[in-house]
Amino acid sequence: MEHFQLLPTGGEWRVKVRRTVYWALGRDRLAGLVTDAGFVDAEWRMLHETGFFRPLLMARAGK
Repeated sequence: MEHFQLLPTGGEWRVKVRRTVYWALGRDRLAGLVTDAGFVDAEWRMLHETGFFRPLLMARAGK
């Protein structure tokens, strides 16, 4: 994805292009990555439990 930003420079404008890369991970994939990183007891908390606007993944650091 590209974002364009107009920047004033000494009475003129300069265009700065910013490129970003992102990926959306499904719940199973994200929980697997957390487990692979050594966390334990990973579980999802849903909106009605937290009041937060997105589901939260909770986990404890492994030993």
